Formats: sequence, structure tokens, C-alpha cells
Amino acid sequence: MYKEAKILGITGREMYETWVQVIELIQSGKVNLEKVVTHPLPPEKFEEGFRVAKEAQHGKVEFIFG
Repeated sequence: MYKEAKILGITGREMYETWVQVIELIQSGKVNLEKVVTHPLPPEKFEEGFRVAKEAQHGKVEFIFG
């Protein structure tokens, strides 16, 4: 007869905690970004990167600085 909805969100501090967790996963080798990033591009090719991202036929577009 009655329905309940539970809404969960995330705020500030937990967001930063997940960044630390992701960095640890990458550094430990448990996550291989080479299998995720399909388009590593220099910043000069940002137009191509945004075009590829907009077409949504990719893994991840990464802009490599330095």
C-alpha cells in the first residue's frame, strides 16, 4: 500500500576518499589503464578528443600533458 524511496548521495569527503582508493588500485597494478584508455592524445588534439568522446564509440579519451 505504501512505497518508500531511499535516496543516497555523496558529498565532499567521500569523493576524495574514492580518489585515494583509485590511485592505490592503479599503483598496485590491480587496474590496468591501458585496457581502459583507448585514445591517449596530446592537449593540442583536444578537438579530436571531444569529437571522439561525443561519438561515444570509445573507452576513455585521455589528454596527456608533459
